[in-house]
Amino acid sequence: MTDKKENKSEKINFLGLIAKRYIEDISDIIQEVILNDLASLNKDGYKHSVRALPIFAVRTLHISNGIISLILEDNIYSAKILLRSLVEHAFKINFLTAKSLGDNNGQIFEDYYIFCDLAEKLQYQKSLDYKSTVLTEDDIDQESWEKLLKNKPEIEKYSKTQIFKKANEFTFRNIFKFNIENKSVDYKNEKNELMKKSFESFLMLGAIYSDLSSFIHGGPFAESYAFPSNDKEDDNFEILDVIENVMITHFYANISILNFWNNLNNKYDDKMLKVHELILDYYKNV
Repeated sequence: MTDKKENKSEKINFLGLIAKRYIEDISDIIQEVILNDLASLNKDGYKHSVRALPIFAVRTLHISNGIISLILEDNIYSAKILLRSLVEHAFKINFLTAKSLGDNNGQIFEDYYIFCDLAEKLQYQKSLDYKSTVLTEDDIDQESWEKLLKNKPEIEKYSKTQIFKKANEFTFRNIFKFNIENKSVDYKNEKNELMKKSFESFLMLGAIYSDLSSFIHGGPFAESYAFPSNDKEDDNFEILDVIENVMITHFYANISILNFWNNLNNKYDDKMLKVHELILDYYKNV
């Protein structure tokens, strides 16, 4: 029995290290493209995408590596907390890039920085006033609004209604709805089945996102994961499932970024192919 457990542990360690390698390899390609091409995108209304996407690429790399590290430490509870964050990052990346390409402009990135930032500041101001952090427009009293205007006079041109309406576009519910309704986005140079299959798997993570809410908010569903199970096979299944979901999410987030860059510049077909080869190679190795 001990040998069996040790073998399973060895398998997970092996898969975790393999996963980290491919996470790093794909991120290296994205970073190379981004660093070599920032200037070409810093034009024609796309300057906010130049700010957002490199940072999102770094965020997803850190979160993905963090999850695998937690898995290797047998800390599946914390790994699932980070997995939910990774899924949300990836859906937001795909939403921003797909909508920008569909609209043929960078306005969605500008809205993201203006209105999401304002909504976060409104929430923070409200918390400073020792009031509810669950906000609607009606909750924001004049005192809180005036304090925010004093600190951020540039927002005076926006009404509270405008801010919350625009910020609401970036909620997970609306982002997921957008992704479902835009499944047929024409991904450049990706007529093979890999992208289609990857996207279908990616959309399935929307349901997983809801299940993971319990881990974020301390719900009863998640409590059984705080301790190792008596059934080692169950534990290993959960661990392998987390690794699989991390890889799907990391792959798709980075493909979305690279696809965006390629559509605007039309010169990264080779990098797209390399990422696809890495994804196929990963699944051959596991």
